[in-house]
Amino acid sequence: MTTYKNIKGIEIKYLSADPPAPKAGQVWYNSTSKVVKGGINGLGAWASGGALNLGRDSAGGAGTQTAGLIFGGLNPPAYRNNTEVYNGSSWTEVNNLNGTRSILAGFGLSTAALAAGGGEPVSNAVELWDGTSWTETTEINTARRYVAGAGRQTTGIIFGGNTTAVSALAESWNGSAWTEVGDLNTARQSLSGTGNSNSNALAVGGTVSPTQQTELWDGSSWTEVGDMNTARFGHASVGHTNTSAFAVGGSSAASGVAAIVEQWNGTSWTEIADINSGRSYFGGSGLTTAGVVFGGGPDTGKTETWDGTSWTEVADMNTDERYGMGSATQGTSSNALGFGGGSPTVTVNTESWNGTAWTELNNLATGRRNLTGLGTPTSGLAVGGEPPILTASEEWTVPLATVSFDID
Repeated sequence: MTTYKNIKGIEIKYLSADPPAPKAGQVWYNSTSKVVKGGINGLGAWASGGALNLGRDSAGGAGTQTAGLIFGGLNPPAYRNNTEVYNGSSWTEVNNLNGTRSILAGFGLSTAALAAGGGEPVSNAVELWDGTSWTETTEINTARRYVAGAGRQTTGIIFGGNTTAVSALAESWNGSAWTEVGDLNTARQSLSGTGNSNSNALAVGGTVSPTQQTELWDGSSWTEVGDMNTARFGHASVGHTNTSAFAVGGSSAASGVAAIVEQWNGTSWTEIADINSGRSYFGGSGLTTAGVVFGGGPDTGKTETWDGTSWTEVADMNTDERYGMGSATQGTSSNALGFGGGSPTVTVNTESWNGTAWTELNNLATGRRNLTGLGTPTSGLAVGGEPPILTASEEWTVPLATVSFDID
């Protein structure tokens, strides 16, 4: 007879009372009630969170539902330097960025962040956040926006972008200073980048005219390696190193939105199975061996999963036209959350993905797009957005429920 131990490798715990804080998936036998029980995720709901002190869009953000950070952004007609921290119940205005900016670049953590460049006007300013205040540090050598980057707060590299023209410049960060290093071989903006330090990066695609060029950074120079087979921008990059990555979808000059998927193995790009529906500027989650993509333009709610071999069109989102939607930043291929979005009409709809289907859950209180999403699919935060420019934030919480199992 098959037992729980045969399947899971562990025995069911024998307890006289339910555990005080069971986890989803945990199973136990309550000897008092003589019932097998388990923990599952309950029905999630949005609750009003503290309102931002200043409404904005296009801001930088980092952190979780209970420890968030938002900085800069646009509150038309003005660019802002305001910074606010979230403690799980309210936003508090803290020390501002030293300079106003929007569409800025950054990497790091919510307690150790870096803000670089941005606009308008185009900036070369760099600031470090230590959990209390921003400190102006060594500026990037060339002001820019629409720039790609890779790394962490103490070791990173930025490349490409736009100054007053499209740029090929690259700069390396060692935690205290920027050094202008070898330029990209091809100037571009709106490109994608991946890598984990200032000695390991990959630059892919981009525009002024869509390009298929790929360049590899080894810590000293860029080497033009195998081009993507199809030039594009607005594509999704999946992967965390310069030896294993995907370029999915995007826009190309020849065909508009593209369905093409290509895989990078450290040497060359190989065109693999296309996604079933071409799209650009879309959401996604997971790894190069197991992923999910959803939404995007032109105004689609279609969802596709990747199993390492092929893309399968699975259940669509219940509401399409989800342009500019928010999503939990820490989802997986079998656990994702999308909320808000829409063009021309914004929606309040929230949906969760379980690896098989989308389920429409409790709505946002306020419809919005171009919002900032933070956290996980079970503990998230929706912040700001438009139209009009919003201050409201909302917290998403999925409570844990205890269920009994029939073992007859």
